[in-house]
Amino acid sequence: MAEANELTAEQLQQKLTELESKVTTLATDKEYWEKEAKSAFGKRDEFKQKLETIDKETLEKNNQFKDLYEKEQQAKNDLQKLFDEVNPYKEKWTNFETTRRETLLTKVIDEDLKKVYQKYDLNDLELVVAKLESKPVSTDSSRSGGGSFNYDGKKWDEISSANKEKLAKDQPELYRKIYYEKYRKEPVI
Repeated sequence: MAEANELTAEQLQQKLTELESKVTTLATDKEYWEKEAKSAFGKRDEFKQKLETIDKETLEKNNQFKDLYEKEQQAKNDLQKLFDEVNPYKEKWTNFETTRRETLLTKVIDEDLKKVYQKYDLNDLELVVAKLESKPVSTDSSRSGGGSFNYDGKKWDEISSANKEKLAKDQPELYRKIYYEKYRKEPVI
């Protein structure tokens, strides 16, 4: 039964890692497309301004202000359509970012740190919370033979050399099990 729980925990960890990877990818894509959009809008505005200046000069020469007014109204309508099209995505991102930020901040126990972390950018906050979660915190020293390292659910590569030696001395059966999972052979103790 305990092995089934470990398998489920591994699957959940894998799904969490996949979701975090997707979130990171979406955030990176969002930043990229924002930069590209700003660049494109900047170039578009520059060319539009040049074109408008040329059109205005031409229309002033021909005394055709009505056409100029209609073009301005069309440009205004186009910009409104663009705004209406992009605004839902902005709202979705804002909602996602707010929800994600709140979720991450609930994982921070220290209230003083929570106040500081609220000011962080979402990517920085995710990194800090991931670092906080990756620190092994053991409160049950009887499991590991009186030491301060918790071996539950750890893989061979996640345990330091010193802790492997301590594990071999204090809990040889667990040491054998973890060693066998890694190398598929019995260790020489």
